[in-house]
Amino acid sequence: MTEQDLKAAILIVEDDELVRAAMRDALTSSDTMMLSVSCSSSAGEALEALEQNSFDLVLLDIVVPGLDGFEI
Repeated sequence: MTEQDLKAAILIVEDDELVRAAMRDALTSSDTMMLSVSCSSSAGEALEALEQNSFDLVLLDIVVPGLDGFEI
C-alpha cells in the first residue's frame, strides 16, 4: 500500500471560491492529517468526480450551480 492509499479521500462541493479554498486549507493545513482533498465548484463537476473516484466523505453545499445538493 502506498501513502496515498492510506489517506481518507474527501470531496468538497462548493461554488464560492473563497469558502472552497478555506475548507481545503483547513483540511490540509496539518502535516499529520492523512487526507486527500478534491474540490468541485458545480454539480456537473461533482458528479464527474464521483463517477471517476471513490470518496470517504463528501462535503456538499446545498446550493450549487446545476443541481442542488439534495439532487446530487
